[in-house]
Amino acid sequence: MAGVTRAWKHMHPTLRQALEGAGIGVNDLRAIAVMHDVLEDTEMSIKELLPFPGYVRTALEALTRRHFNDNETYAEFIERVKLHPLAIHIKLLDLTDNMNRGRGTMSKEVHEGLLRRYAKARLKLENYRYERIESLAEGA
Repeated sequence: MAGVTRAWKHMHPTLRQALEGAGIGVNDLRAIAVMHDVLEDTEMSIKELLPFPGYVRTALEALTRRHFNDNETYAEFIERVKLHPLAIHIKLLDLTDNMNRGRGTMSKEVHEGLLRRYAKARLKLENYRYERIESLAEGA
């Protein structure tokens, strides 16, 4: 959540204006970031998030890895994330956080494999995010 706050301050102005114009603020992004981890780390379901606005729930649906669907690959998950602008933003922050902290007791090889996977996902999502920003700027 702290990463969301820092990122909001340094966000591309066109993107921030578009979010604010849609009524989406930093607190919405904070809620998505926190609830994403809650959904992945507990038995809570998205259906239990009724007090949250629809755009928060749809971002969470895009952002939360579907553990119940064992057939979904990581690449398919990232393709799903890139379809939702709020999910892209939060996933990029999540990837940065995951790449910056120690990964516990896993072997060096496993850790390096994860870092490669995260770096590929990050590049794909960053490229897609900037394409969206350019299209917003052209439409303004």
